[in-house]
Amino acid sequence: MSKRKKQSQSGASQQLPIIMGAAALVLLGVLIGVTVRDKPSKAVEQAPISTVPIFGSIVLDIAKDFTCSCGNCGERDLVVCTCDTATAEKNYIQNMLNQGYDRSTITTRIEALYGGRKT
Repeated sequence: MSKRKKQSQSGASQQLPIIMGAAALVLLGVLIGVTVRDKPSKAVEQAPISTVPIFGSIVLDIAKDFTCSCGNCGERDLVVCTCDTATAEKNYIQNMLNQGYDRSTITTRIEALYGGRKT
């Protein structure tokens, strides 16, 4: 065999462990990625999911002046009621605030639309 062929074969056999090591690292990375992706942490699995909307303090401050207008809640305070009507009223307040209306205007409109203002 010529000297050049021997060097070529010798170089290839020296590179083989490097190539195998790199392939093993890539495979290990893929396996770790799949394992982590498929198994969410226990904290995520156990976290409660709330179906009650969260309203800001200004919405609740305005809502405290009203009772729920649905007629089924026993005139429960709007600020604590969670029925669909109470949620709609609080959403209405939030939308009015988002549009830039002041408290007085919102209070007047809520009273005209839903009633239930406390005296």
